[in-house]
Amino acid sequence: MAFYGFESGSDRILAKMNKGATVEDGLRVAKYHHEFRLPFNAMMIYGYPQEELQDVQLTRQFLKDCKPYGVSINVFVPMPGSKVFDELRKQSKIQINRPDDYRRYSSYGVEGHINFTAMDEETYKLEYERLIRFSEELHLDTKRDWALRDFADASKLPFTAKKETPLIAYMIRRNFGVIELGKQDLSGVAD
Repeated sequence: MAFYGFESGSDRILAKMNKGATVEDGLRVAKYHHEFRLPFNAMMIYGYPQEELQDVQLTRQFLKDCKPYGVSINVFVPMPGSKVFDELRKQSKIQINRPDDYRRYSSYGVEGHINFTAMDEETYKLEYERLIRFSEELHLDTKRDWALRDFADASKLPFTAKKETPLIAYMIRRNFGVIELGKQDLSGVAD
């Protein structure tokens, strides 16, 4: 099982994160996983600084379109030493007096978290709950779909089991670069 840090369904937020990938890149990776019947999980971040309601809606649409086997919604935590941490500290949005103070920003869910988004507090909490419910419902639907595929005729698979694992490893190593390769280019990947 591959775990992809897609992070967001909004190109605007991905650019702010300096992710180096677009929503389209993520959808192409998902397409290949579905084509090769290889399950994957989508790891998403909620509450990134300046995230707007439209960005959350785009993330829901991205998840709906890519149909991952599983979804993890993680609330944004500013990590010491990161560029975004330093920016938030300069803006006095976080106060760190001791090295482990950042942990107070990392509780489960949005309770206890500081809202760094462009959304008001009520919308921030409501949209988090909606995104969690949506991902849980999506997981049940996609888990059923993936299970049905598992029972499909194995002779229709484009690669043997021996080649599937290296293909995923190659996709991860290339950070979405493999999506431009054709099937003929994958010969020797498993060797």
